[in-house]
Amino acid sequence: MNNEIDFHIPDCEEFRRGYEIYNERERRGPIYFEALAIVQQN
Repeated sequence: MNNEIDFHIPDCEEFRRGYEIYNERERRGPIYFEALAIVQQN
């Protein structure tokens, strides 16, 4: 087993671009999260 950890920490610009791409591709809006909360409460 390899005990070395390869962990990439993005710089600010790379993180910001990844966040923008995530938001472009993510299809669940605020209604999804509100519905999820209601289902969890009941």
